[in-house]
Amino acid sequence: MKLSVIVPCYNVAPFLDRAMRCLTNQSLTDLEIICIDDKSTDNTVQELHRWARNDLRIRIIENKKNIGVGPTRNRGLDVATGEYIGFMDPDDFIDTEFFERLISFADSANLECVCGQLCVVDIDGRKHYDPYRSATELRRTHHNFKYHYTAIYRRDFLNAFQIRYPALSINEDSVFETMVKCAISRPMGFVRGVYYYYCRRAESLNSDYWPEKKIRDSINGIGMILDIYNMRPVSKRDYICGAHGYFHYLYTVTMGKNTQTKHLVATAACELFQKLQFREKYAMDNLPLYLALMNNDPAGVIGVLKAQKWYVRTYSLFGRIKFLTISYNSVNRIVRLFGIKIYSIKLK
Repeated sequence: MKLSVIVPCYNVAPFLDRAMRCLTNQSLTDLEIICIDDKSTDNTVQELHRWARNDLRIRIIENKKNIGVGPTRNRGLDVATGEYIGFMDPDDFIDTEFFERLISFADSANLECVCGQLCVVDIDGRKHYDPYRSATELRRTHHNFKYHYTAIYRRDFLNAFQIRYPALSINEDSVFETMVKCAISRPMGFVRGVYYYYCRRAESLNSDYWPEKKIRDSINGIGMILDIYNMRPVSKRDYICGAHGYFHYLYTVTMGKNTQTKHLVATAACELFQKLQFREKYAMDNLPLYLALMNNDPAGVIGVLKAQKWYVRTYSLFGRIKFLTISYNSVNRIVRLFGIKIYSIKLK
């Protein structure tokens, strides 16, 4: 078997016809499609069995209880038989040649991991091609790699390094990706022009509010990521790109998702900062934040971030050409003309 595609399913019955057509019509035919139902409450299981009756490549596993997307994917990894592993969420879709082109590249270059490109499809149908990652950035360092479902992986590589998903409600994919990035022996392969289409749904969009469990899972996931980076011999450039990037996510994204847990996140940031290597970079980039973190001062972290929250007003010519940008917060005000700083004042 050349490829095992793992499809975690939970209440996705309306999307299964598109997903199964997409997978069963792949130009690579030597594959198995492992669908794991995570105790759905709609007719997802019935739809899966309907498709399995017509295509023997489809395997169905039913969880006895709801265990979450990470452990559900792990069940697929444990039973997969393919030389390569791929992932697809059932509300997304991929190009017909997606897996064949990625595997062909991996075979020709003897690589452990190869990724394609990402296209985000909004709920109104608009498409945004590779909005979060450029080919240039990925070629500069594979620690820019995100979105585990855009890639294929050699199964013996994943098993050799025991790469699996943690049982988290968020950041489980980031932990998986970090384990891959820190374990591969050669730079990650990249194939242009073949896409994974991530489809946004109203109920799948990141909420402006996270419950406390999700906040704690985000903190735990970032802690896992820092531990992985600290255990692996990676360059300073790659460490800053990866570990520092996820730490930045903690205090810029996680903290803003729940006003009741700001002190919890700030406390965790102070604790995790002590694990971070190359901390001196923060002293150069953001001295007030660096001092608050070094002094283990959660209230100070919150105060610094509040004071440094920037507001940007942009003026454009003909609605397209940005010519004047005014950035300001409670500390500074900066005016830029065509991106060049022409005026700066420190406010009292």
